[in-house]
Amino acid sequence: MTCSNPLMPVMGTIIEVVDETSNIKTFRIRLNDEEAMKQFAFKPGQVGQLSMFGAGESTFVINSSPTRMDYLQFSVMRVGEVTSRLHQLKVGDQVGVRAPLGNSFPVEAMKGKDVVFIGGGIGMAPCVHCWSTCWTTARTTGTSHCSTAHAPPRTWPFRRTSMTGPSART
Repeated sequence: MTCSNPLMPVMGTIIEVVDETSNIKTFRIRLNDEEAMKQFAFKPGQVGQLSMFGAGESTFVINSSPTRMDYLQFSVMRVGEVTSRLHQLKVGDQVGVRAPLGNSFPVEAMKGKDVVFIGGGIGMAPCVHCWSTCWTTARTTGTSHCSTAHAPPRTWPFRRTSMTGPSART
């Protein structure tokens, strides 16, 4: 489900902020319209746009699991004006959301195959929910592995969110 006019953001409330690294934060957002939140559906790999009114709008992957719909999760690396403004937000703050947008990973084509995700830093964000989906449906997807390449452990994003489980390796 997306809003009736995809050019208009719907309002969401930040319900949790996770400091992943010194420059990456994960935001968990609930749409203010409870019915829209209940009906919201997306596929692994799709994105959303977060609006910071007065600063602009930027595109981020939805990196929550499509099977868990109590919030939408977006991880944001601070690199410019919009992302710097997003990094100032706290629990209870409002943000505009336009989602889902774009194509998705071919999860159905992965069934019965070994799947390996390789990435590093904020580049892991698109893999998080796809890996999570594969992990939760491991009986039909075969073996899922997640490998990351990083500097020291304190710089690893997603170590406190989504990327945990017996198959998560660094």
